[in-house]
Amino acid sequence: MRYLKEVKKCSGVLVVSVNDDTSVRQLKGEGRPINKINYRVEILASLDFVDYVLVYSELDVVNYLDVLKPEIYVKGADYNLETMNQTERRTVEDYKGHIVFLQKTENMSTTSLIKKIKE
Repeated sequence: MRYLKEVKKCSGVLVVSVNDDTSVRQLKGEGRPINKINYRVEILASLDFVDYVLVYSELDVVNYLDVLKPEIYVKGADYNLETMNQTERRTVEDYKGHIVFLQKTENMSTTSLIKKIKE
């Protein structure tokens, strides 16, 4: 949550985009997501600093970046300009947006929690 609060400080309106269950499965593999989309959206929407939650089924958010054109597009610091989706990068750069990488809360991702449980 600290991660999302930091994002809100960077912008006036915070739109959190979330992959639907099918696209998460395509990106992360069988057994994912752990929490279904309705639950994930409910949690995000309940946070007072989240203005909108956008659910998408594509593997990237290029179509939404093209429409919304956020002044600031935020990715987790596990990415950088070279490792992020290059189509997303070009889209944001084309409309003169800024890409910001923010550190996520350590060991709180679903992937790291699954790894910890298995250990």
